[in-house]
Amino acid sequence: MLKIYYLIKRFITYKVLYLPYNIKEFYLRGKRGYGNSDASQFSFFLTERMPDILRYIKKNSFAYPGYDDADTPEKWDTLLDTLIEGWEAGKRYINDDYIFKIDKDFYIKKWPTDEQVKECLDMAEKDKDTFEAMMPIFVKWFFSLDVG
Repeated sequence: MLKIYYLIKRFITYKVLYLPYNIKEFYLRGKRGYGNSDASQFSFFLTERMPDILRYIKKNSFAYPGYDDADTPEKWDTLLDTLIEGWEAGKRYINDDYIFKIDKDFYIKKWPTDEQVKECLDMAEKDKDTFEAMMPIFVKWFFSLDVG
C-alpha cells in the first residue's frame, strides 16, 4: 500500500505540479538548445547525454583518426568504449543511485546499514576514479569525436 502511495505522490508531484515548468523548459530547449535546468545542473546534463552521444558516434562513424592510439578502427572503438564507460561511471556517480543496487526497497523497509553505506561509498569512489581516469583520454580525442 505504501508503494502505491509513493507512486501516486511522485506522479502528482512530477507530472502535474511541474507541468508549467516542463512546458517552459521544452520551449527554451527548442529556442536556445538548452533549458534553465540544463544550465543550472550542467554536470548532470553532460553525464546524462554523453554516453548516448558516444554510442551514436561509435555506431554511425565511418572514419577514425588514424594516428597514435587510434590508428585502426578497432583501436578507435576501444577508445570510444573507454569513454562510454567513463561517462557511465560519471552518470552513476552524479545520480548517486548505489543504494538501489544493494537494496531496492530501502525507502520502504528501513534505513541502510553501516555495511551498505560503506559499500555504496566504495562504489562511488570507484566510479569517480574511473571517470577521472577517462577525462585525459576525452580531452586528447575531443576534436576527433564526430561521425564523419
